[in-house]
Amino acid sequence: MKNVLLVADVSNLYITTRKKHGDDAKVSFVSLMEYAKELGHVNEGLAFGSIVSNSYKPFGDFLRNHGYKVCFKQAKKVGGVHRKAGYVADLVVKVMSRQFDILVLATSDADYAPLVEHLVEAGKSVVVIGSGVSAALKQVATESVEIPQSFLHKDQDSGTAQNATGG
Repeated sequence: MKNVLLVADVSNLYITTRKKHGDDAKVSFVSLMEYAKELGHVNEGLAFGSIVSNSYKPFGDFLRNHGYKVCFKQAKKVGGVHRKAGYVADLVVKVMSRQFDILVLATSDADYAPLVEHLVEAGKSVVVIGSGVSAALKQVATESVEIPQSFLHKDQDSGTAQNATGG
């Protein structure tokens, strides 16, 4: 059985899913974990994102209870507006330090294309799943999957990112 590492860019998924499917659409992180388990044994699930308010705690607890290690960072304010939290480098370092056969990378962000390209060249399988996956990621990934409707909730499910913005 293949060893799978699931890495979710929660903030990116929140933003891109709302952009593509409407403001009330949210990704089910339980469905995402189940998808990864269909590919092999999930050694670890990592959830990266930006904290923009203290109300993220219930969502973080939900993720932990469903097999994710939460790697959130406080979003910085610039001019009174929340901006990026700067977790991309942390995500890359964690991925590079793990042993796996398949990476399921849940994001649409082209910034990860160099990482994906490196991993594929090193013989790893990389499945990118997201809403509106960038052309750069599609080009270098082993497989690219648009998040299916069955992974979406249009309600206030506790298994969705409600307080994540930025990246």
